[in-house]
Amino acid sequence: MTASDAIDVKVVVVGDSSVGKSAILKRFFDKKFEESTAFTIGIDFRHISYYLDDGTKVRLCVWDTAGQERFRQLAPSYVRDAHVILVVFDLTAPNILEQIARWTLFVDGEREEGALIVYVGNKCDLKQRRHDPSIITRMMAEYEAPYVETSAKTGFNVDENGISAFLNGCAHAFPQSSKMPIGTNPTLIDIKWQYLATIGLLSVNRRRRCR
Repeated sequence: MTASDAIDVKVVVVGDSSVGKSAILKRFFDKKFEESTAFTIGIDFRHISYYLDDGTKVRLCVWDTAGQERFRQLAPSYVRDAHVILVVFDLTAPNILEQIARWTLFVDGEREEGALIVYVGNKCDLKQRRHDPSIITRMMAEYEAPYVETSAKTGFNVDENGISAFLNGCAHAFPQSSKMPIGTNPTLIDIKWQYLATIGLLSVNRRRRCR
Protein backbone atom coordinates (compact mmCIF):
# COMPACT_ATOMS: atom_id res chain seq x y z
CA MET A 1 0.00 0.00 0.00
CA THR A 2 1.41 3.38 -1.02
CA ALA A 3 1.09 6.69 0.81
CA SER A 4 -1.58 7.71 -1.71
CA ASP A 5 -3.68 4.71 -0.66
CA ALA A 6 -3.72 5.74 2.99
CA ILE A 7 -6.71 7.41 4.58
CA ASP A 8 -5.79 10.71 6.21
CA VAL A 9 -7.37 11.92 9.43
CA LYS A 10 -6.50 15.59 9.79
CA VAL A 11 -5.99 17.23 13.19
CA VAL A 12 -5.19 20.94 13.47
CA VAL A 13 -3.88 22.53 16.68
CA VAL A 14 -4.55 26.23 17.29
CA GLY A 15 -3.99 28.63 20.17
CA ASP A 16 -1.95 31.62 21.28
CA SER A 17 1.82 31.61 21.29
CA SER A 18 3.46 29.94 24.32
CA VAL A 19 0.36 28.02 25.46
CA GLY A 20 2.19 24.73 24.90
CA LYS A 21 0.84 23.44 21.59
CA SER A 22 4.20 22.20 20.36
CA ALA A 23 5.09 20.83 23.80
CA ILE A 24 1.92 18.72 23.87
CA LEU A 25 2.72 17.33 20.43
CA LYS A 26 6.34 16.71 21.44
CA ARG A 27 5.05 14.68 24.36
CA PHE A 28 2.63 12.80 22.11
CA PHE A 29 5.02 11.98 19.27
CA ASP A 30 8.39 11.75 21.08
CA LYS A 31 7.30 10.92 24.65
CA LYS A 32 9.41 13.71 26.13
CA PHE A 33 9.26 17.30 27.32
CA GLU A 34 11.72 20.11 26.70
CA GLU A 35 11.73 23.22 28.89
CA SER A 36 12.77 25.41 25.97
CA THR A 37 11.21 24.92 22.57
CA ALA A 38 11.49 27.09 19.50
CA PHE A 39 8.42 29.02 18.40
CA THR A 40 6.56 27.43 15.52
CA ILE A 41 7.14 29.46 12.36
CA GLY A 42 4.07 29.28 10.18
CA ILE A 43 2.89 25.66 10.20
CA ASP A 44 4.56 22.50 11.48
CA PHE A 45 3.43 19.05 10.35
CA ARG A 46 3.88 15.56 11.77
CA HIS A 47 2.11 12.30 11.20
CA ILE A 48 1.90 8.77 12.50
CA SER A 49 0.54 5.74 10.65
CA TYR A 50 -1.73 2.96 11.87
CA TYR A 51 -3.01 -0.22 10.27
CA LEU A 52 -6.56 -1.28 11.00
CA ASP A 53 -7.61 -4.91 11.40
CA ASP A 54 -8.67 -5.07 7.75
CA GLY A 55 -5.25 -3.83 6.60
CA THR A 56 -6.36 -0.27 5.90
CA LYS A 57 -3.58 2.23 6.43
CA VAL A 58 -4.57 5.39 8.30
CA ARG A 59 -2.34 8.43 8.65
CA LEU A 60 -3.04 10.70 11.60
CA CYS A 61 -1.85 14.04 10.21
CA VAL A 62 -1.31 16.72 12.85
CA TRP A 63 -0.80 20.36 11.87
CA ASP A 64 0.67 22.65 14.54
CA THR A 65 -0.12 26.29 13.75
CA ALA A 66 1.89 29.27 14.93
CA GLY A 67 0.25 31.38 17.62
CA GLN A 68 1.99 34.65 16.78
CA GLU A 69 -0.42 37.13 15.27
CA ARG A 70 1.65 37.67 12.13
CA PHE A 71 1.25 33.99 11.21
CA ARG A 72 -2.43 33.58 12.03
CA GLN A 73 -3.54 34.31 8.49
CA LEU A 74 -2.10 30.90 7.55
CA ALA A 75 -4.38 28.97 9.89
CA PRO A 76 -7.78 29.28 8.14
CA SER A 77 -6.80 27.20 5.11
CA TYR A 78 -5.70 24.37 7.40
CA VAL A 79 -8.74 24.48 9.66
CA ARG A 80 -11.30 24.32 6.85
CA ASP A 81 -10.91 20.64 6.00
CA ALA A 82 -9.83 19.36 9.43
CA HIS A 83 -11.63 16.46 11.09
CA VAL A 84 -10.54 17.59 14.56
CA ILE A 85 -9.44 20.99 15.87
CA LEU A 86 -7.64 21.19 19.21
CA VAL A 87 -8.01 24.64 20.78
CA VAL A 88 -5.17 24.90 23.29
CA PHE A 89 -5.02 27.59 25.97
CA ASP A 90 -2.83 28.36 28.97
CA LEU A 91 -4.59 27.79 32.29
CA THR A 92 -2.33 30.39 33.93
CA ALA A 93 -2.80 33.17 31.36
CA PRO A 94 -4.39 36.43 32.58
CA ASN A 95 -6.45 36.63 29.38
CA ILE A 96 -7.59 33.02 29.40
CA LEU A 97 -11.29 33.76 28.82
CA GLU A 98 -10.45 36.09 25.96
CA GLN A 99 -8.20 33.41 24.44
CA ILE A 100 -10.97 30.83 24.53
CA ALA A 101 -13.61 33.17 23.11
CA ARG A 102 -11.35 34.49 20.34
CA TRP A 103 -10.19 31.09 19.13
CA THR A 104 -13.71 29.68 19.32
CA LEU A 105 -14.97 32.50 17.10
CA PHE A 106 -12.11 31.90 14.69
CA VAL A 107 -12.59 28.14 14.47
CA ASP A 108 -16.37 28.36 14.17
CA GLY A 109 -15.93 30.72 11.24
CA GLU A 110 -13.59 28.39 9.35
CA ARG A 111 -14.35 24.75 10.18
CA GLU A 112 -16.51 22.38 8.18
CA GLU A 113 -19.86 21.39 9.60
CA GLY A 114 -19.35 18.25 11.68
CA ALA A 115 -15.69 18.86 12.49
CA LEU A 116 -14.93 18.22 16.14
CA ILE A 117 -13.59 20.97 18.40
CA VAL A 118 -11.77 19.81 21.54
CA TYR A 119 -10.63 22.35 24.14
CA VAL A 120 -7.31 21.68 25.85
CA GLY A 121 -6.33 23.61 28.97
CA ASN A 122 -2.56 23.18 29.30
CA LYS A 123 -0.12 23.77 32.20
CA CYS A 124 -2.46 22.34 34.83
CA ASP A 125 0.62 21.37 36.87
CA LEU A 126 1.05 25.05 37.80
CA LYS A 127 -1.69 24.82 40.40
CA GLN A 128 -0.74 27.94 42.34
CA ARG A 129 -0.90 30.11 39.23
CA ARG A 130 -3.91 28.74 37.41
CA HIS A 131 -7.36 30.30 37.26
CA ASP A 132 -10.36 29.06 39.21
CA PRO A 133 -11.32 25.78 37.47
CA SER A 134 -15.02 26.49 37.94
CA ILE A 135 -14.79 29.53 35.66
CA ILE A 136 -13.41 27.43 32.82
CA THR A 137 -15.87 24.62 33.47
CA ARG A 138 -18.81 27.00 33.19
CA MET A 139 -17.49 28.40 29.94
CA MET A 140 -16.99 24.93 28.49
CA ALA A 141 -20.52 23.99 29.53
CA GLU A 142 -21.82 26.93 27.52
CA TYR A 143 -19.96 25.68 24.45
CA GLU A 144 -21.13 22.08 25.04
CA ALA A 145 -17.74 20.90 23.86
CA PRO A 146 -15.22 18.27 24.95
CA TYR A 147 -12.64 19.69 27.36
CA VAL A 148 -9.55 18.17 28.92
CA GLU A 149 -6.80 19.64 31.12
CA THR A 150 -3.23 18.63 30.37
CA SER A 151 0.35 19.12 31.46
CA ALA A 152 2.87 18.68 28.68
CA LYS A 153 5.55 18.84 31.37
CA THR A 154 4.33 15.95 33.54
CA GLY A 155 2.48 14.11 30.79
CA PHE A 156 -0.85 14.32 32.63
CA ASN A 157 -3.67 13.60 30.18
CA VAL A 158 -1.17 13.41 27.31
CA ASP A 159 0.81 10.19 27.84
CA GLU A 160 -1.12 6.93 27.40
CA ASN A 161 -4.46 8.43 28.38
CA GLY A 162 -5.97 11.78 27.51
CA ILE A 163 -4.75 13.38 24.30
CA SER A 164 -2.69 10.36 23.31
CA ALA A 165 -5.63 7.98 23.67
CA PHE A 166 -7.90 10.44 21.90
CA LEU A 167 -5.63 10.97 18.89
CA ASN A 168 -4.87 7.27 18.60
CA GLY A 169 -8.58 6.59 18.73
CA CYS A 170 -9.32 9.17 16.04
CA ALA A 171 -7.17 7.19 13.64
CA HIS A 172 -9.39 4.16 14.20
CA ALA A 173 -12.77 5.85 14.63
CA PHE A 174 -12.72 8.33 11.76
CA PRO A 175 -11.34 6.49 8.68
CA GLN A 176 -14.65 5.68 7.02
CA SER A 177 -15.81 9.25 7.54
CA SER A 178 -12.62 10.77 6.12
CA LYS A 179 -13.29 9.28 2.69
CA MET A 180 -15.91 11.99 2.17
CA PRO A 181 -15.86 15.75 2.66
CA ILE A 182 -16.69 16.49 6.28
CA GLY A 183 -19.66 18.70 5.53
CA THR A 184 -21.36 16.07 3.34
CA ASN A 185 -20.85 13.07 5.60
CA PRO A 186 -23.82 12.41 7.92
CA THR A 187 -21.98 9.71 9.88
CA LEU A 188 -19.07 11.81 11.16
CA ILE A 189 -20.90 13.29 14.15
CA ASP A 190 -22.20 9.88 15.20
CA ILE A 191 -18.76 8.31 14.85
CA LYS A 192 -16.93 10.94 16.85
CA TRP A 193 -19.38 11.05 19.74
CA GLN A 194 -19.64 7.28 19.88
CA TYR A 195 -15.87 7.13 20.20
CA LEU A 196 -15.73 9.83 22.86
CA ALA A 197 -18.34 7.99 24.89
CA THR A 198 -16.36 4.77 24.52
CA ILE A 199 -13.16 6.14 26.03
CA GLY A 200 -15.14 7.97 28.71
CA LEU A 201 -12.71 10.87 28.69
CA LEU A 202 -13.53 13.75 26.39
CA SER A 203 -17.27 14.13 26.83
CA VAL A 204 -19.40 17.14 27.58
CA ASN A 205 -20.50 15.78 30.93
CA ARG A 206 -17.18 14.31 32.08
CA ARG A 207 -14.12 16.55 32.03
CA ARG A 208 -10.84 15.33 33.48
CA ARG A 209 -8.95 17.89 35.54
CA CYS A 210 -5.70 18.02 37.43
CA ARG A 211 -6.20 16.92 41.01
